[in-house]
Amino acid sequence: PACSDLKKLGEKIGRKRVDKYGDTVISEPVAGDGFRRRHDEIKGKLLSLLKWSGIDVECEVFNLFSGLIPQEGLNRLERGRKRQGILPDFRIRSSVPRDGVGSGGAAVSESRLAELKVLSSCPTRYARAPRSRVKAVKRRADQLPIEYLKHARKVDTEYGGVKEGTVGPVEAKLASFPRIEGWVFGKWGECSPDVHNLIREMAKSRISYQQELERKEGRRTKEVSDSASLSVLTGQIRRGLNVMAVRS
Repeated sequence: PACSDLKKLGEKIGRKRVDKYGDTVISEPVAGDGFRRRHDEIKGKLLSLLKWSGIDVECEVFNLFSGLIPQEGLNRLERGRKRQGILPDFRIRSSVPRDGVGSGGAAVSESRLAELKVLSSCPTRYARAPRSRVKAVKRRADQLPIEYLKHARKVDTEYGGVKEGTVGPVEAKLASFPRIEGWVFGKWGECSPDVHNLIREMAKSRISYQQELERKEGRRTKEVSDSASLSVLTGQIRRGLNVMAVRS
């Protein structure tokens, strides 16, 4: 009887066998909401780093697209997050000189949307045979703009009354942003190219933020080159994110 009860419990928890390295155990959806906790821990770390670097950031961008959906369509949407139509993880506004810190180049200010994703060691993302030459994090990041576009068109047609093949208000609003950045963290501590670009941007923004504070307070700037400070800060931010991604 004990063996039969254990078998029934195993069928409820998961339907896959334990493999050689335990990947199926890690990637199997079980009780405890571990996937959401992992996502939120990394999201909190990114949010704190963005604020620390002086970048204007908004997390969980509510009411960005919901105002473009007619009331009749909103009434058919579920409550909570789904009522937003599209809910990006981040919206950031930054002004960093195009040619780097201290170069005197013109600062480029823009508003961008970003979506955070975390990968587990499942066959869907990490296929063993055939093994893809493109990293799993980059493949996932490249899929996000297409997914956002499809979702925007779906919201317009199903809830906005827009005919198929016509650009609706939600799709037009989405197109007003440069693109959807994919901040993807993999199982083995790797991250997508957009995360690497973000790390460099945060380091540059932190230097500019520190210099502006020193000018306002009348403090003397340290005799350290911008390139040296940039290297130190880039390594500091990269280590902090990497540790959080692996630990979570």
